[in-house]
Amino acid sequence: MGETIRLNTTITNLKAEAIPNTIARVGIPAGLSIQPWQLKELQEQGTFDYYELFYGYVVFHYRGLKAKEEKKIGLDLKADITGTYEAPASVAYLYYTNEEQRWSKPGIVVVE
Repeated sequence: MGETIRLNTTITNLKAEAIPNTIARVGIPAGLSIQPWQLKELQEQGTFDYYELFYGYVVFHYRGLKAKEEKKIGLDLKADITGTYEAPASVAYLYYTNEEQRWSKPGIVVVE
């Protein structure tokens, strides 16, 4: 408790052409908190175009991804409350075609 744990996220354009308006909703386990200064710093570095916080998720927005482009995001989450927590499942999709979603399995973290 009180320490940080790294949450690594990778968003990859699997297509051979550029894609617009990519969104990645990354689930955050309940006993952990996001560091606002880190989100601002990552945005300023161009890791993503903008972000929003939404009910247990941090949502990353990209204006577009080049063909086969891969974006990596490393978030340091602070362990605030002891317990075992499962993150909501994460998902990536294009803004106007959310019927083609790619889901990932939720992660589990134990805070002691």
